[in-house]
Amino acid sequence: TNELQSQLRPYQKAGVSWLWFLYSYGLSGLLCDEMGLGKTHQAMALMAGIKNIDPKAKFLVVSPTSVIYHWEELIKRFLPHQKSYVFHEN
Repeated sequence: TNELQSQLRPYQKAGVSWLWFLYSYGLSGLLCDEMGLGKTHQAMALMAGIKNIDPKAKFLVVSPTSVIYHWEELIKRFLPHQKSYVFHEN
């Protein structure tokens, strides 16, 4: 199973629903709010949902260098069936 191993708060569920709507219509969007409100978890929930309908789906996460390994850690923890690879060049 490709389920997110985390519970989302109601506002995070709303964010995931919005992201899913955008994805369903081939649109793009951004999650922008205060730091620490769970944008990473919302993105991972979207990734899990996409993997459930397309197991071969691949994702590219582009992030500031300061959070690369935070993303890697969270993916391993909350999406344990999702393989992740870090590419970071100094």
